[in-house]
Amino acid sequence: ELRRAIRKDELLLYYQPQVDCLTQELIGVEALVRWDHPRKGLIPPNDFIPLAEELNQIELVGDWVLSKALAQMSHWIDHGLKVPRVAVNIAPQQLIPGLADRVSNLLARYQIPAGALELEITEGALERSDEIIDLLNRLRTMGVLLSIDDFGTGYSSLAHLKHLPVNC
Repeated sequence: ELRRAIRKDELLLYYQPQVDCLTQELIGVEALVRWDHPRKGLIPPNDFIPLAEELNQIELVGDWVLSKALAQMSHWIDHGLKVPRVAVNIAPQQLIPGLADRVSNLLARYQIPAGALELEITEGALERSDEIIDLLNRLRTMGVLLSIDDFGTGYSSLAHLKHLPVNC
């Protein structure tokens, strides 16, 4: 069913606003995936993302989310809506050398400035290898914003943060 959901566009994105607590201004949105199952209705990510990981479908889901979020940003820009950036969660399995090229191609395709994309990476993914750090450096050099999602749930220390190419 999950494979079909990706193929038949049953996934959808909700956008959670990110607001500056001092100015109350919108500083961005976070793209949150949901599955609109034809019989079961709306399924939250905690019910299907682990399944996607187990079935080795998480790269497909993640790529779908990234592409759709940038397409939506393009739509907002075309219609004069000022959304400063869109944040997209990146699964550890997506942190492969081709990710930087994929991001670059999608940014060009949708004519989105790199600084309007924030990739959220889990803390645990940062511990994997120097290759991951090289990939993150490449993304950061492109101008893509990087943040650590759920910091404090893994094994990183605040001292370790100084050595990571992250913005937030």
